[in-house]
Amino acid sequence: MKICPKCRKENSNNNVFCEKCGARLGSRNSSAGNNSANKKASKRALTIVMCVLVFFLVIEGIVLFFINKDSNKGDGKKSEDHPTADIKDDEDSAESSSDETKVEQDAAAVPTGQIPFDAALINGNYYKVYHLDEIDTWQKAQQYCIEQGGHLAVITSQELNDSLYKLCRSQGFETAFFGFSDAGSEGEWLWVTQSQPAYLNWGVSEPNSGSSEEDFAIFSTSERNGTWNDSSFGYETTAFICQWGDAGIEDSKKELKIPDDALVYEGHSYYLFDNDMKSWAEAEQYCRSLGGYMAIINNSEENEMLYNYMTEHDYKAAFFGYSDKEKEGKWLWYGDDRSTFEDWGVNVRGVKEPNQDKPYSDYAQLLVTLEKEKGHWNDAVFGTYSHAYICEWNTVKE
Repeated sequence: MKICPKCRKENSNNNVFCEKCGARLGSRNSSAGNNSANKKASKRALTIVMCVLVFFLVIEGIVLFFINKDSNKGDGKKSEDHPTADIKDDEDSAESSSDETKVEQDAAAVPTGQIPFDAALINGNYYKVYHLDEIDTWQKAQQYCIEQGGHLAVITSQELNDSLYKLCRSQGFETAFFGFSDAGSEGEWLWVTQSQPAYLNWGVSEPNSGSSEEDFAIFSTSERNGTWNDSSFGYETTAFICQWGDAGIEDSKKELKIPDDALVYEGHSYYLFDNDMKSWAEAEQYCRSLGGYMAIINNSEENEMLYNYMTEHDYKAAFFGYSDKEKEGKWLWYGDDRSTFEDWGVNVRGVKEPNQDKPYSDYAQLLVTLEKEKGHWNDAVFGTYSHAYICEWNTVKE
């Protein structure tokens, strides 16, 4: 049907003019109009659907973005909290799965509340090198480590020593102090945990006590190989190493290092050293670092044996483990054995030893110049006549 555009009368499709008003009729019919309207409605509906789809896709994308962001943030924190320092050589970087499991178990036992995110995990403990303007004494360094939940580093093995030295160098430090000191008693080196050293790595002629303030161990800058030097705090640096966790400290055992040519007597080993120790305490501690102690003399036979051993090696004096350094006149044995034997000599002036003829004559020595038949011990300052000393072990080398 054709609808008149003027009077709106319906006309036959064959009519050219309106039967009512004579106006010219158009060519479009109602079905075409309806089809056009339907097409417009469909297009509008499709547009609305597409807009809704796009809207929901945008919303979903935003939600996923924030979820992934939070997830990555958590992963990053977990992985960066305590990154293990790259402190091993390439050939040593591969470890067995059992070793990795052990490290993870050891690390799990370390309280992580105050450990810095960039502390290095080494052998179950965490370590970090500090260099702070306000830390100008070794005691302040130790207190700072304590306030962070740790303490100055304790080195218990060659492996750990090499790792810590490499950690220092990797962070631009030529050297750093750690938790080893004889500030409490000259020559008596102890760790901050008050444990005796099971491991020592002194450099050549160290510790030399070059001054009264050289009370703190430091990585040597002259040898540059991880060996130690005794120094005053701040002389070469004020950098220091903090440690979190005590894995390996209690379990560290002294390795027996008995020289091949040690003297053997009744199941014990003895060896005379002359390696530039500057104090009796340093000599005594060196014996302990080898798994032994300064020799203890139990009877006249052992005394004569050691005396002959000393003279056969062309020494006229050698110190052993008897001292009254704690209290004048109260002589004590320092070692893994005890004795009631004494063999004090008479000096060339006929004076009975010990005579305390010099201040700090606190250490017993075997001495050739004394009259042997009346005894041959002398009380002396360490280094008098000789720096030689005798170490003893309660076993023999297999």
